[in-house]
Amino acid sequence: MPKMLETESKRWEIPTMTVTADAKKRVPIRTAKPGDRFDLQLSGDGTVVLTPLVTKDDVPIVKPIRTKEGWLMFPPEQGPDRAAIRAAIREDRDKHQ
Repeated sequence: MPKMLETESKRWEIPTMTVTADAKKRVPIRTAKPGDRFDLQLSGDGTVVLTPLVTKDDVPIVKPIRTKEGWLMFPPEQGPDRAAIRAAIREDRDKHQ
């Protein structure tokens, strides 16, 4: 194999694949597992880009408690910080502009 072809083949992490949609408009993704989620982006020139969505493990799960009146509230000392909420909203807003 010529030296140039060896170098070119090492540039690709994942080789290009051609897939065919079935009758329900589904396409197989070899590396995907059941339950995996993807962001789909369609461009004007017909290009389709799938980006895997990763789950954040650092997000705490807080189970709400019900008051005597029936309202749902955060447990004492486990409520979200208002500054953290504002920062997360700004970050999300900046990311999608």
